[in-house]
Amino acid sequence: MTSTVVQNWLQQNVQSYPRHERVYADADAALSAYATLRVKTDVYSECMQSHNPVSNVCSTIIAYDDGRQQLLLCLHGLLPISFRGASYNIPVQMWAPHGYPNEVPIVYVVPNSEMLVRKSDFVDPSGRCVFPYMSAWEKKNEV
Repeated sequence: MTSTVVQNWLQQNVQSYPRHERVYADADAALSAYATLRVKTDVYSECMQSHNPVSNVCSTIIAYDDGRQQLLLCLHGLLPISFRGASYNIPVQMWAPHGYPNEVPIVYVVPNSEMLVRKSDFVDPSGRCVFPYMSAWEKKNEV
């Protein structure tokens, strides 16, 4: 898929967001910065399923704490990181809630069948990530 096709799809699929221009700009910037990320819309709801690394299909459905379901924009794929001198590609899903950017993105590590999520200061056993930057997310009304 060419960049223009993705950008057109993205432009059409962020229209339900109150700040759709900002959602589009941030998603487009992330996709441009990381060729390993893809975009989709999916239902964010109660149960969590797994990512199929063979077909690269993310069928993950995740819960809002109150059980709501919403169709949200999701950036997913491999995020390259360096850790202790080694390079890793971490499978992630980053969901944009409808209140974005006033609401913090919802981020998960989505392990494949050969990986386990190890609880840490920033990742819970379900793979949900809460980094200090996210914990201190400012609810700004930027344009």
